[in-house]
Amino acid sequence: PSAGSFGVAFLKYAADGTPLWANRDADGPANAFLAHGQMRLDAVGNAYLATLRLGSFSGYDVLVYKFDRNGRPLWPAPVTIDFPFNSDLVGLEVDPCGNAYVFGRTKSTFTSASGSIGEDWDYDLYAAKVSNSGTLAWSYAWGSIQTDFVYAGCLAKNGTLYLTGKSEGPIDGSYGDNPGQEM
Repeated sequence: PSAGSFGVAFLKYAADGTPLWANRDADGPANAFLAHGQMRLDAVGNAYLATLRLGSFSGYDVLVYKFDRNGRPLWPAPVTIDFPFNSDLVGLEVDPCGNAYVFGRTKSTFTSASGSIGEDWDYDLYAAKVSNSGTLAWSYAWGSIQTDFVYAGCLAKNGTLYLTGKSEGPIDGSYGDNPGQEM
């Protein structure tokens, strides 16, 4: 890695604690700070890592990496899940086909009368799927008119992603008195 750069450290230890190998993403994303992450293994021992990157303009983005059982990257670059404003990573799941699913919360946006996009004050939930080959298959955000949280998620064998959390606003689209609802 070049001086002053950040990279993803990836290490493997045997059951008895013996170091087997260490790898580091060559330079990591340029001028980025990598924050906490989540890791999962697939059925053949490939490792998936989802981490947060502090970007230069939009706050935190989510990066997803895939390494083989010897620590070699399987994708030419990490997959970036880039929402317009800050994102937070809550979980990572991997299905039997090697597709990765990440979820968390991201800042809401609004579009002004002039057409510019701005940052809203609340958070919404997001979920995204990264294909086995390292492309973003889909990403969705959902939210009420107030802050929404995702606490946990679980992936069914058929690829259905279940999320649980809390919404501080009405989830039925109404604007009446509603103290928030558990999801």
